Amino acid sequence: MPRWTTVVHPSLAHVLNFRVSPGFSLGNLLVLLAYGFIMLYACFFLSNPFKDPNRAAYIAVSQIPIVVALASKSNWLSWLSGVGYEKFNYVHRFSGRFVVIAVNVHAIGRLYKSSLNGTLQARLRTPLYIWGLVALCALDLLFVCSLSFRCNKMYSFFFVTHVTCVIVSLLAIYMHQPFMLPYILAAVALYAFDHIARIARTRYTTAWLTAENALNGGTTLVDVPSLGGGWRAGQHVRIRVIGDTWFGWLATWLVGRARPFTIATGPNSGGMQLVIKARGPWTRKLLRMAAASDAAEKPTDTELGRKPAREVRVIVEGPYSGPGYTLYTAYSGVVLVAGGSGISYVMGVLDDILQKHASGNSNVRVIEVVWSVADPDTLYSLLPELTPLMQPRTSPRAALSLRFSVHWTRTIAPPVPRTALPLGMYLRAGRPDIHATLQSVIASVGKAYSTTTCRKCGTGSPSGIVIGSCGPTALIDDAARAVGRVSWADWIDIGGVESIEEVFGW
Repeated sequence: MPRWTTVVHPSLAHVLNFRVSPGFSLGNLLVLLAYGFIMLYACFFLSNPFKDPNRAAYIAVSQIPIVVALASKSNWLSWLSGVGYEKFNYVHRFSGRFVVIAVNVHAIGRLYKSSLNGTLQARLRTPLYIWGLVALCALDLLFVCSLSFRCNKMYSFFFVTHVTCVIVSLLAIYMHQPFMLPYILAAVALYAFDHIARIARTRYTTAWLTAENALNGGTTLVDVPSLGGGWRAGQHVRIRVIGDTWFGWLATWLVGRARPFTIATGPNSGGMQLVIKARGPWTRKLLRMAAASDAAEKPTDTELGRKPAREVRVIVEGPYSGPGYTLYTAYSGVVLVAGGSGISYVMGVLDDILQKHASGNSNVRVIEVVWSVADPDTLYSLLPELTPLMQPRTSPRAALSLRFSVHWTRTIAPPVPRTALPLGMYLRAGRPDIHATLQSVIASVGKAYSTTTCRKCGTGSPSGIVIGSCGPTALIDDAARAVGRVSWADWIDIGGVESIEEVFGW
């Protein structure tokens, strides 16, 4: 079923997708404004925080279970809405900051009230005030250590301080006011349920690491042949690479950080593959491990033209997120946009669409893939995986048009082709024009449905276009603007345009 945004005027989608800041839309801002208004109303309507400082504290504590739920990988809001947990991260941050502000309002009001009646010094020695100040300091430290630059540059420090401050603050709140226990238990129960659900989604298995130094400036291909299904195209898993000893396994499971990576293959494709770009200490270490001289050749390497691969043991957790209730195969046209290592998302979705097209379970008639890379070597390094996707496939329903455009953006000498590109794949210099690509797909879909052949396949009119994008924030913002520029006439003719976004980073 298409989203409601596909049946309304495109100007509404354009307004809601308008970027207030990179990666943050006007629609996101409206959600936060509505949430903030409700909280401010609850805290301050007919209430003076200096005369009744407890009200802000009650509202703050009531939001703690919500803050925990929004931070969970397995939360009910994602299940109901079909939106990935990471899409709620901005609401989690906002609600967490509101809790900190409300607790500070409560503390300032309580200290001010005590100072007026001359009892402040005596009250500061009581357990009530001592535990209250402990909770206040823990929450303020939690806020300072959760600023964006710390999350991006010092994640391990952020994670340790986050967990420590949350535990200390919850214990201190209980010691401060024991009747707050139900809210604390609710938060603990949500946290426990999330981890139990994550354990149920975890597998311990063998993976093969292949180093590709020319791919995106250094990339590791992780093949997990034992996992052949159980996910939807576009979903991601969280992976840990463990040591050879039992102590290494235990340490990785207990304190090792699970890194999220999009699955680059569709289900029922003979195994799971991840494309991991070396962009941080852990991923660079993984690349060095894959390129180690003791790598052993696996049987499929010769067939794929690959280098020897290294065998490792991994803990795979997931899958998570993905397109939710959106079915790519329910649309007439698909535009897939990727930047750099975002190609893993595109490969998984494309593989799934092609499988369902061959079995006659797809409405898709036109697919346009746009991949933005730094240099042509990135394309040639991944060509063994991309070539099978470009092979023509017959379908009992209707023909499928597939075009794959790779744009290299770094200023270098014209590339010397190392091998012939598959039919339908093109290598171009310069940044892609996503709006022009979308307009081309709109025209192609309209042309496909104007033919007698397509009308005999069971549907007389287009069922819309979906544009799925994965990459840096700037690329995602370009895709959102392209959707907003579609004319009302084209919108009606093709059945609307839906956008699915997967953004790198926080």
